Amino acid sequence: MMADRPQTRPGTDYRGRTRVSQVTGPLSPQQSLESQESTGPPLSTQLKEKLRKSYHAFASGEQEWKTVYHPSCSSVFAGAGPNLSRFPKGFQEFWAVFDVLVEVALEEVVTSRNINIVAWDDGHAFVTSKHRFTSVTGDSWEGSVLNRMKYNQEGLIVDQALFVENLARMEAFVGGLFAYSAVTQLLKERRLVLRNSP
Repeated sequence: MMADRPQTRPGTDYRGRTRVSQVTGPLSPQQSLESQESTGPPLSTQLKEKLRKSYHAFASGEQEWKTVYHPSCSSVFAGAGPNLSRFPKGFQEFWAVFDVLVEVALEEVVTSRNINIVAWDDGHAFVTSKHRFTSVTGDSWEGSVLNRMKYNQEGLIVDQALFVENLARMEAFVGGLFAYSAVTQLLKERRLVLRNSP
């Protein structure tokens, strides 16, 4: 019998954040690397520090995740096909749909952080993490996700793209989740509208 919420294990949640219960201090050098190369104009030391603090507050779970996004931010799966491209582009709707899948269609979510790569000179932060999702029907997807976030000078995320390993398998997996009746019903109840397939 399915639990009310999927089981999770220590690591990060599916947004790439460290689970709050696992935060014991600043990210270690193994967890956060500063990129020394950038294609954009150099930022001031003060602005770099502002972006760094904003990112670390988000990644460590110290800050409510919605507060670090600019209202117009778009979130997408890069290279998405007919199923992943159905997620809404607005960040709030994108993650609301993902939350529905987690809430009623996934039995287990296992995540772990790999590494952060931060390139503050052009406002980019990259988080790689490994995941395994198992649905209530026993279907599963496993692989790494690269979460690329672009920050503005106020320290807010203005653009987000998720690059998924085993993309074809993820496409099929998500297609099965969208076909699950409980997902359809909850999306309707929460007035969340999927985009049309290309």
